Amino acid sequence: METLSPHIESLKKSQKEIENAIKEKESKIEGIQVPDTDEISNQKSAAKDWTNLESQLAKLTEDFHSLRQTSTRLDTAIFDIQKQIPLGFDSFGSWIENQKKQIQNLESSKEKLLSKKGLAAHVHLLQDGEACPLCGAIEHPDPITASQEESEWDDIYKQIEGAKALMEKTVNLSQQLSEQQIRQENHRQNIGAKEKELADSKLQLTSLTDSLKSKNILSKEILSKLIGDTDLALKHKDQLAQEVKDLRKSQEEGKLLLEKEEQQLRAAEQKQVALHSTVAAKKDEIKDPIFTKPFFEKSTDYIENAIFTVEKDIEKTIQDLDGKRK
Repeated sequence: METLSPHIESLKKSQKEIENAIKEKESKIEGIQVPDTDEISNQKSAAKDWTNLESQLAKLTEDFHSLRQTSTRLDTAIFDIQKQIPLGFDSFGSWIENQKKQIQNLESSKEKLLSKKGLAAHVHLLQDGEACPLCGAIEHPDPITASQEESEWDDIYKQIEGAKALMEKTVNLSQQLSEQQIRQENHRQNIGAKEKELADSKLQLTSLTDSLKSKNILSKEILSKLIGDTDLALKHKDQLAQEVKDLRKSQEEGKLLLEKEEQQLRAAEQKQVALHSTVAAKKDEIKDPIFTKPFFEKSTDYIENAIFTVEKDIEKTIQDLDGKRK
């Protein structure tokens, strides 16, 4: 009895302390203010989008400037090619057409010279006073000479070769110009597309930041801090919830132990009442002359042994009772 009662009081005190700790932690949990799940998800999504849009804008800006630089180089290359067109011509096409006519004229002159060259082979047959087989003239004051024909032939051949080389160069320049103009057109289309992407990304970022400003989130740093603080608060809240769960488990275990101890106390109390009843009955028996008469004829040692035996029985009963209390 003396052992069980303090132990039970200690258990009750422990249960009360656990109950107070649970109330305190639950109060702290209620005091932790965090956004709802959707808002937390939106904040994290906005932070991710903000970072991605800034990276995208940086990349698009770099690409846009690169395209502009390439376009400038193409403009320079096109100008360098076009400035090779001589004055009097507005394009490589008109210049090439003019060269074709020049070559045609030179080829025509070449044909005439070839005919004259054929006639020169018969000059040695001409005799003064005899009619020319070609024109019928009797006098031949200025007949063609072979050396003269060779000189004219070499000159016109060089002119034709030079004209053809010039036209080939001009055609190549015209092709280069066409290629550069096609590249330039492609670059301009790419610049236009990249400019649109850049404008769209800027619009998306502006829309995102305006939406966050309406919630008093004025910078990415503020948004990051808000998300960090929310994560810490949620972590603390989860930790407190786990602690409450552990305390409730301890509380339940303590409750079961307390109930067991109280049952044992009630059983001990019942046994103590029964023991007191037995002792009282024995005392009454001792006072009873009928009970005590047999002991009148007994020796003192016998009576003392009998008393000792009863005391031993009582002591054993008490020890058994204490064992159950423990």
